[in-house]
Amino acid sequence: DEVTVNLGRHGEYLFQNGRHRFAIAILLDIDKIPVQVLVRHKNWFNFRKKLLRIAKYSGGKLYQPAWHPDLFDIPFAHDCIDRFESIKKYLPFFKGSLLDVGANLFFFCNKFEELGFTCTGVEKDLDQIESAKMLRKAAGQKFRIIQGNILEEINRNQIGNFYDVIF
Repeated sequence: DEVTVNLGRHGEYLFQNGRHRFAIAILLDIDKIPVQVLVRHKNWFNFRKKLLRIAKYSGGKLYQPAWHPDLFDIPFAHDCIDRFESIKKYLPFFKGSLLDVGANLFFFCNKFEELGFTCTGVEKDLDQIESAKMLRKAAGQKFRIIQGNILEEINRNQIGNFYDVIF
């Protein structure tokens, strides 16, 4: 008897059924409840298939998790939570600008933006860039995505010169 949802073209949740269960969860201040996905928009479904193909051709796993709940079943090599927690532990602040070089699926941009950082990620792989754009839209986030090699001058000009945190 889970709450049922559909997923829109960009991975956004579209409520389907279970209003009473959902209302009770809200009243009881429950942060997370199980939901069942009934229908996925064709664009989102194709995005899932693309990530599964990327994983397949990368030894069966993505490098980082695809950080949308509907994608948690796609295997990944590094959960990155331990790395995120380690980095976060040593930061004296949680606001400012952050640059992630070799951002892959932009997992760290996602997590650090949630903390309050203004994030920019640089990645050269086009499949990762396109996937990150879809994930960013699904999460309603604003981090900057730059495709290219940080060592090339044209990209350095686009990236800028000053960041509070770089990794």
